[in-house]
Amino acid sequence: MKPLYRNIFLTFGIVGLIVLILSFPDGWETVQKNRLNVILYLPGVVGIWLFVYLLNARAFQMLVNTSDHDKHLVFRNALKLTISGFSFSYITPFGFGGGPYRVMELSKYIGTPRAISSVALYSMMHIFSHFFLWTTGCIVFMVVYFHKMTPWLWTLMGIYLTIFFAAAAFFNYCYKYGILCKLFHIFFFIPAARRFYERNYEAFQKTDANIRFLYEHPRQLWGSLLCEYVGRVLNSFEFFFILLAFGITDATFADALVILAFSSLMGNLLFFLPMQIGAREGSLAIILTILYGAAPAVGIYTSIFTRIREIFWILIGVSLVKIGNKRIMKDASAKPTLLFDYGGTLDTGATHWSFVLLEGFHHCGMRQLGGQAWRDAYVYGERALAKNRIILPEDDFHTLLLKKARYEIHYLLTHHAIDLPLSDGQSYTDSGLSEAVYPAEVPVLSAEADRLAVGVADFCDAKVRRCLEDGRAVLETLHERGYHMVLVTNFYGNIHAVLKGYGLDKFFEDVVESAVVGVKKPDPAIWRLGVEAARRLPEDCIAIGDSFDKDIEAAKTAGCQTIWFKGLEWKNVERDEAVPGHIITALPQLLGILK
Repeated sequence: MKPLYRNIFLTFGIVGLIVLILSFPDGWETVQKNRLNVILYLPGVVGIWLFVYLLNARAFQMLVNTSDHDKHLVFRNALKLTISGFSFSYITPFGFGGGPYRVMELSKYIGTPRAISSVALYSMMHIFSHFFLWTTGCIVFMVVYFHKMTPWLWTLMGIYLTIFFAAAAFFNYCYKYGILCKLFHIFFFIPAARRFYERNYEAFQKTDANIRFLYEHPRQLWGSLLCEYVGRVLNSFEFFFILLAFGITDATFADALVILAFSSLMGNLLFFLPMQIGAREGSLAIILTILYGAAPAVGIYTSIFTRIREIFWILIGVSLVKIGNKRIMKDASAKPTLLFDYGGTLDTGATHWSFVLLEGFHHCGMRQLGGQAWRDAYVYGERALAKNRIILPEDDFHTLLLKKARYEIHYLLTHHAIDLPLSDGQSYTDSGLSEAVYPAEVPVLSAEADRLAVGVADFCDAKVRRCLEDGRAVLETLHERGYHMVLVTNFYGNIHAVLKGYGLDKFFEDVVESAVVGVKKPDPAIWRLGVEAARRLPEDCIAIGDSFDKDIEAAKTAGCQTIWFKGLEWKNVERDEAVPGHIITALPQLLGILK
């Protein structure tokens, strides 16, 4: 989560805390009059919630970690998100605040759809555990207070149990089939809701898939429910200590459980009230009157204890917003994600593409070509392809090479750097064809010039295929060792077609391509996009590339570890070899570094 958003949550939490403190000034007078009992029993009332939150955090951790991602939410951070999340839920109408806070903290690591589904799963589980608590309370009341049962209470119990079984069936359906998409279908009569759903269809599908994923792991499903339910039951000790504080020495744990269940039920029915102000006091007054014939004021005094407990834990939760945010989740495999460059790194053995293409021209008979004339032609071809939408998404690499070679030959002919026969009516002159002019369509060449372009493309494509034999073997081994890989490349919008053509697409979980994202190396921002695609922290990513300035320096600026594939660069300058973490001169050497 961005620091700005954390500060907004922090400010909102402080305001809510102040409102809560000021909302019952009479309560502080009651505390002052009963100082001895407060001092004696308040630590138990407040302290029992540490154990409740520990169980809640365990349930939350199990749900987040049971998903189709490779991240692991460590327990201390699950506890932090649990306490802070409940704090914001307490102080917001409808209990809305905790969910968005947890989603924003998790989405950086596992993506927004998975974060939403994890938080939604926990909310569903939390509510489902309340149903079990209420049912337990009903059963205990019917057994222990059978003599107090009246026809209308029997009727209410019957209605509730019917609702419980219906809720159980509903939750089972939600876990088995997902629920988000189906809920949105209900609101399709609202055009804005339909448009929102259609724009975010893929995200909703992923969220439902993650919900269904839990259903396929019953151990985690029932384990998290058990943790939540035990936490709810353990919460009964809060009311047990409060009853003792008010001198009800014959109070039992069963009494406390019934009181908790009833007040919880009423509080959830009136969930739209922030901090359950009024709902809790009223429900406690009713149940204490039924059980003990106590005056309604006792319900208010009982609520005072719970308010003090809430103030304490809200203060802790709000404070935790700014603490321990550097690493919320860790990679389950403990292996870094590899951010690979493509051009020059995987396809040419760390030889800059200008030299590969020049070798292609020499192979096709243009042995006199070189020097500044060739460097200018190479730059011209690169800029022409970058400026115009020449390369199509479906173009394979041979097609790309052919288009690039035609631009380069076009430039070389107009600047008289090579000598080839011209077709009838064709004249190559400098007129109107400077470095700043890039034809919007691939230049039409004479038959002999076009044969040269095809020859260059054939040579370079064959060379790439030979180099990729090493590259494919290295990627295959890294994949088998459990490394996750993301491609970060300056390319023309067709990298997916190129990877598929060479059989490399299966190795990369995501691709960040300059022509698609609108950012080019050496801008470190493109490496940051690679880190985001990997859903890792920058220090948990290793950038591997052949260009010192575009890959190594830029990725290091983005916070990544680096491995420099040292080879034949465009610029023959001295490099500070202390900058990269490792240096290799052949791609298979990676396997000795990345065990």
